[in-house]
Amino acid sequence: MQVYTYKPNQGDFTGSGYDTNAGTTEPINGLAWDYDAFAFLGQSSDGIQIGSNKQPQKTPWTLLTTFPGEVRLLGYTIALKTTVGAHYAVTADSYLFEEDIPGNAAVVEYASEALEEDTISFALSLSANSKAIYFYSLSLTLYVPDGLDLDLGGDEKELVPTVPGENGIPETNYGKMSDEDYYAGIDFEESDAELKEELSALA
Repeated sequence: MQVYTYKPNQGDFTGSGYDTNAGTTEPINGLAWDYDAFAFLGQSSDGIQIGSNKQPQKTPWTLLTTFPGEVRLLGYTIALKTTVGAHYAVTADSYLFEEDIPGNAAVVEYASEALEEDTISFALSLSANSKAIYFYSLSLTLYVPDGLDLDLGGDEKELVPTVPGENGIPETNYGKMSDEDYYAGIDFEESDAELKEELSALA
């Protein structure tokens, strides 16, 4: 099982050479996403603003990815905010779920976590008749079969513990050292310049 999480940023869609007035393809966190043109693209505190008061996203704006082979979609979570209501749709091959969502001043998560959908694609569509939709995050839970070249950094990875003194991590717990041991090897009878140099070299 792998989990893909994406928090969109306006810069993901307005990089050098990209025209936000026309759709294109953008690699984001290990997946290539095709996306439609925006009626308006802005930036909210944590995500992107799709549409505005003067240019609402009446035509559905779609973000689509195609996997390199068939995977099983186990669940998804989408975080959205809209002050006057909006519509979203999720498509994964033959799977389709769509819903009208009410206006809410806070970010709300819309999720389906009990799926068993075999698919080679995933698409999210957003639209609103007035004002903006704020798209904060998208999370996909996928079963990726052995042999399929798709690595999204999911929870199947082995985590290496960060233990001081192990796996290249510096030791942080040092035993107490006596003054005699600390200054061992220092000749206090040397000249001031030589003594200063030796003391400066102490760790």
